Amino acid sequence: MMRNLTVAVLVALGLPIFADEPATTDPNLADWGVPINPAGDCSFTASNEDLRIFVPGSETAHDLSPELESSTAPRVVQSISGDFVIEVRIDSQFEPGDESTQAGRTGYVGAGLVVFADDKNFVRLERATLHRQAGDPRPYTNFEIRVDGQLERAGRVGELPADQAKPTWLRLERKGDLMLGSVSLDGNNWEHAEPKELQAEAWMEDGIVAGVAAISTSKEHFEPRYSEFSLRQANVPNDK
Repeated sequence: MMRNLTVAVLVALGLPIFADEPATTDPNLADWGVPINPAGDCSFTASNEDLRIFVPGSETAHDLSPELESSTAPRVVQSISGDFVIEVRIDSQFEPGDESTQAGRTGYVGAGLVVFADDKNFVRLERATLHRQAGDPRPYTNFEIRVDGQLERAGRVGELPADQAKPTWLRLERKGDLMLGSVSLDGNNWEHAEPKELQAEAWMEDGIVAGVAAISTSKEHFEPRYSEFSLRQANVPNDK
């Protein structure tokens, strides 16, 4: 079963499939989905309570931005279809430093939810911090969509709640051709972003995968913690 799921996920993400592609033998990690490690230098540690993704300090970006020809961010994903709701809690030290591994960019780290139609069409919702040179770290909640490999509009500081000192709960909800993004700083009270329209034909096909990712253009190591994860089909939560 996991072998078939691994192949389906790799196909959806446009990643190469090898005959001996191993399925994870860690039952705790298997509960989260299929680990994808394009750079080959990240690691995944799961327990019955949480998942941690370790991204090493590096001169190479671990980004998820096909418009920058950089899609090596580690992630753990599983197949899903139809309308769904995915949620997670994020905890970590978000300290990217002001040096970036992407030329002309700022230091950045982010951890959160991803939903892929394919490797060129996907949605990201993540707790993040960017750090411009000679400036201060700026935490924010980043909500983005790629359409045919291009970023529609970058998330902006101040649009959604963010607090460097608190955990963050994130939610993505698909309703037909819309993706709704929400954030909470206490797990109960939610603030909603403007929905993203799922324009590309890829969203109408089979092969949708969803899960969590860690993004870093920092030269410092980054190890976000994910917990309270849920992925449920066509079950809309009641907001408080």
